[in-house]
Amino acid sequence: MSDARRTGWPGGSPPVAQNVDMARPHLIGAAGTGMWPLGVFLRAAGHTVSGSDLAWSGHDTENVEGASCVVYSTAVDAMNPLLAAARRRGVPAVHRAQALDLALDALNWTGVSGTHGKTSTTAMLAHILRETGADPSWIVGGRPSGMAAAHCGGGLAGVAEVDESDRSMLLTRPFFALVTNLDDDHTENYGGGSGLLDTVEAWARRANSVVVCADDVGGSALATALRLGRSRVLTYGTGGDTDVTIKETRSLRDATAVTLGDGVRFLLPVPGPEQALNSVGAIAAASLYGIDTSAAAEALETFAGVERRLTVTPLAGDVAVLDSYAHHPTAIAADLAVAAASGRVVLAFQPSGHERIVRLAERIADATRAADELVLLPPHSHRDTPTDHLVAYLRRHHPRLTVVADAAEATARLAELARPGDTIVTMGTGDVAGLTPRLLLAKRASATT
Repeated sequence: MSDARRTGWPGGSPPVAQNVDMARPHLIGAAGTGMWPLGVFLRAAGHTVSGSDLAWSGHDTENVEGASCVVYSTAVDAMNPLLAAARRRGVPAVHRAQALDLALDALNWTGVSGTHGKTSTTAMLAHILRETGADPSWIVGGRPSGMAAAHCGGGLAGVAEVDESDRSMLLTRPFFALVTNLDDDHTENYGGGSGLLDTVEAWARRANSVVVCADDVGGSALATALRLGRSRVLTYGTGGDTDVTIKETRSLRDATAVTLGDGVRFLLPVPGPEQALNSVGAIAAASLYGIDTSAAAEALETFAGVERRLTVTPLAGDVAVLDSYAHHPTAIAADLAVAAASGRVVLAFQPSGHERIVRLAERIADATRAADELVLLPPHSHRDTPTDHLVAYLRRHHPRLTVVADAAEATARLAELARPGDTIVTMGTGDVAGLTPRLLLAKRASATT
């Protein structure tokens, strides 16, 4: 059970480590999507960084020798042998969020958070800052195309993705804050009610200025609460009363044409209205650094996207693979709508997160309606997650459901189902992320036989 309850802080935030020396940090779980770019940044900033991960060679307690601190995430079990070794030797244990804050402390950095879209929005803002000459630093919790996941620049501007899922965001104090949306998720940490909103509000109040998406119900509530507390708030969205407004979007198979309320037009090389919304959030945040709308929009025309955030890969026979990280019903529906606009959709879906699968099964099933064919992979979860109820809901919406045992079986089934002109969508976390290269290899093998 890798959540806040297991680590002992269900009602607050992780403990703050005192007297932290970041000169020689050792990163536990160094291959993780959040930890890896932090390590890259720290090394580039001149720190002597070491790391271990179960995906590499495990956790040898000797790795703590010589470390000035150990850095862990919420996914690291409280009984991890490296944490235990650090305690015995008096080496401070620092949560990743606090280490992130320490790493960026000297910068006027923007923390980007939200249930959906924070990785793409972080990368977009970093790209704008870089292309407009700010020489920024950035830390992105994903793999952007055309730029590193992390970079230590020479300027004062910076941007980093901040995780809202577990309250660890309260260990950070960004100069600016950007919130993409606040959806119904992470109940294993927040329960029901306003826990997520309250946490993000407390975090955002620390920032000098806050950029919020007004199209989102949770975001709109956050903006109202922040303004009542006299925080400086900039809003963006499709409403006419926002500070940066989307007037029109036009979706293409691999791009989105965007027109803003002030007449600025640009072609975003990433498909879908949700990505257009993310790009306008980045434009709004860029204005806090003195970058005008037209310059920011022009910069985004060379943005190459982020892996697994609606990445398009062509296959033979006019078949395209659209790779999506979506796992919450809202994001699932949004990304499938983009795929369905191009025609028939063959979906390979891997659900993730025990609480999400158990609690949102019916909504997940409903969100996949746009798929003409559905291939279901085993769930990606740190716990044994029952899926009978999810399969039952899926069968109601998908008479052409195929349940497979692994990625190899999924690849074979997708190859059977795909017709010329189809879009194959590989969606979710875990093994499904490797289906695109598997499909490419399968197509190449069939072409040579």
